[in-house]
Amino acid sequence: MPSMTDMINFAIVVAGITISILGIVMTFRAEHMSRQIRTFFICMFSVIILYTLSDLISQISLVFLGSGYWRLSKYAVFFESLFSSLLMPMLTLYILKKWGKTLNSPLFYWVNIMWFIYFALLVWTQFTTLIYKVSEKNEYERGPLYPLLLLPPVLLMVINIIGFYRRREVFNPREQKAFWVFLLLPVVSMLLQMFS
Repeated sequence: MPSMTDMINFAIVVAGITISILGIVMTFRAEHMSRQIRTFFICMFSVIILYTLSDLISQISLVFLGSGYWRLSKYAVFFESLFSSLLMPMLTLYILKKWGKTLNSPLFYWVNIMWFIYFALLVWTQFTTLIYKVSEKNEYERGPLYPLLLLPPVLLMVINIIGFYRRREVFNPREQKAFWVFLLLPVVSMLLQMFS
C-alpha cells in the first residue's frame, strides 16, 4: 500500500507531465516567439517530460513492483537523475542567447565542467554503492557519499544564479521573476535533499 508521501510524489509527477505537455502546446501556438526560442522551449519541455516519466517509472517500480524489477528501478533512477540535470545547462544556453554571448563564455565553460563531473559521478553510481544503490530487493538506499552527487548540480545552479544576476538587466521584470523561481527553488530543494 503506497504511503501518503508516495501519493504526493505521484501527484507532483503527474502535474509535472501535464504542465510540460501544456508548455509544448503553448510554445507551438506562440506566434511572438522566434524560431530559436521556440525550439529551446520545446526541447526544455521535452526534457522535463522525459525526466518526469523516468521519475514516474522509478516510483511505480519501487513502490508497486517486486524484487524482479530492481533493474528497471535502477535504470529509471539513473535516467531521472540524468534528465533533471540537463535542465541547468539548457538554461545557461538560454541566458547566453539573451545576452548575445557565444558558447566561448566562461559561464558556459564552468557549467559544462560541473555537469560533466555530475555525469561522471552518476555513471559511477552504477558500479558502486557509496552514493546510492537499488538493491536486488528493489529498495532504494542512499550511501554515505550521497551528498557528493548533489554538489556539482548545486554549484552549477549557483554559477547560473551569479551569471543571471550580473546581466539581469537584459531580462524584462516578468522574465526576471520566472528565472529567480526557476533558479532558486531547485537550489534550496537540493540543499535540503543533501542533508535529509
